[in-house]
Amino acid sequence: APLWGVLPMLPGTLAEADPLEHRCLLLHDSAGHVSDETSLHKLARALARWRSRGCPARLFGAACLGAAALLLVVALLGRPRSGFRQASSRLSLVASAAEEAPVGSADCRDAIPGEQCFVYVMWAMRSGISEHLDWYQGLNGQSTFEEFQKLLQQEARGGCQVPCGNGDAARSPFRDIRGVTNCSNPRPGDQCMEYVNWARDTGVKEHPEWYTPLNATSTFQEFQVLLHDEGHGGCDLPCVAAPPTTTVQATTTETTTVTSIATTTTRETTTTRTTTIAQHKGGKKEEEAKLPTWAKKRITSTATRTVTSTSTATSTSTTVSTTTKTTPCVSQRNRGTPSLFCFSVMTVKEVPLIENQFKRKQSIFACDDYAIISSMKMSVGKDECGWDLWTWVNDLPEVPMGQLGLKGVATKSYLNTETFIWAWTTLMNSGYLWRADFAVKADPDCVFFPDRLRTHVKPSLGTKTYFLNCNYKGEAKIFGALEVYSVPAMRVYQEKSDSCKGMDWHGWGEDLYMQECMRILGATAAEDMAMVGDDRCLPATCTDPSRAAYHPYKDLDDYQRCWTQSVNSETWR
Repeated sequence: APLWGVLPMLPGTLAEADPLEHRCLLLHDSAGHVSDETSLHKLARALARWRSRGCPARLFGAACLGAAALLLVVALLGRPRSGFRQASSRLSLVASAAEEAPVGSADCRDAIPGEQCFVYVMWAMRSGISEHLDWYQGLNGQSTFEEFQKLLQQEARGGCQVPCGNGDAARSPFRDIRGVTNCSNPRPGDQCMEYVNWARDTGVKEHPEWYTPLNATSTFQEFQVLLHDEGHGGCDLPCVAAPPTTTVQATTTETTTVTSIATTTTRETTTTRTTTIAQHKGGKKEEEAKLPTWAKKRITSTATRTVTSTSTATSTSTTVSTTTKTTPCVSQRNRGTPSLFCFSVMTVKEVPLIENQFKRKQSIFACDDYAIISSMKMSVGKDECGWDLWTWVNDLPEVPMGQLGLKGVATKSYLNTETFIWAWTTLMNSGYLWRADFAVKADPDCVFFPDRLRTHVKPSLGTKTYFLNCNYKGEAKIFGALEVYSVPAMRVYQEKSDSCKGMDWHGWGEDLYMQECMRILGATAAEDMAMVGDDRCLPATCTDPSRAAYHPYKDLDDYQRCWTQSVNSETWR
């Protein structure tokens, strides 16, 4: 009787349970299908697992009791009396499994793509363990994802929780991504496009360990998924949407008229009727058959009937053929010599300035190529093809630097310098930078004219050069509002950046960091104090068209006014 009394209670209990309780209690349904020892062990493990995920002991006990009750019912009704003893032993097995299940792992969670913990774990596995082995005590290059996640959880890093150990399928770059939201297909010039192309063409060949389980034969989509998952290149998950195109449609109309005219046929029917009258000297008539020919008088009457018929048939057919030619729309660029790759690092307050510059094709948007780096991915407008211009995001801005809580690390200048260090790293990793002759960093509040800058830097084309463009208290310095480096100089920086990162730079601004870095790397310093107009360096008004830039103009109206004055001065000069 007590066993039968348990069964009616379960549905009501389920209805009142929250989602977690609901999952826990639904286990009782599985008991009706248990018919052997193996299935029973599976049920016991399932009960234990759900208890470990936070199912309250009260509800867990109810589920366990319900499952065991059904086991007993099946045994009693479907087997001989010995079945009761077997079911009783199984009840004890399920109950003991429930009691022995660990209770302390109620918050376990497997890190999955799109979560901060996943990015931290993957960076630790691919780079951190080899670059900073001392950060990962007890682990090595063969340690599992779960082992890294567990260590990060113990050190309270990356928001990681205790791993459950069931996340392999959700982490695979080959998983089914149909129906995902917030997806996009990158276009030429996008940060993600540059990252994927470099990974496929170069990265996977030089560093195959960075991209496992992918290889050189993997698809663009698979690389995009992996880069998205691991926080590189600002990549979204790929989606099915087609890119915008320009369609030219040509229509040709061909008309064919066929006229069929039947030949007019005239049919004449002539009927001749001859009446013969025989004449004799005496005037007597005789039978016609007995008279000679000369004696006959013929009277002939002729009747003619003409029948004319004409038929005309005209048919007209028109064939319309349409040829559609679809070509990708290409965003316009301001090409010049020497070529310039320009970028800005944008804060939230500077969004209106950047949006205005992009709309008017001013500042960095008048360079050969450009990028906006921000702490988050966002669109600053659409170009003439209808494409969004997305900001680039720094790769893992915090993870590689490690322990940000150390003394002196969290200063404002450190964070500023760190941001720009990673901005340069992001650009170099994309491969986008290397197509230009010079790399230019312009602040959003800098009224910048790329065409004028080309005149200033052209003599240094092809050399390893950086520009000192600020006379600060009588000393030549790099001015952070407009920094200019030749691409050969940046190549040296890429190859030997560890030497720069090893400097004691934590109290410096990013412009001083780059200046000292270029110096120790042996690049040539070129002085050009007429490059920028700024009161802290060498003052100049916006009406002086010899300057390539003016700074600072943080207000949108002031910025546009200075730009207009400078353009007008150049026109009337």
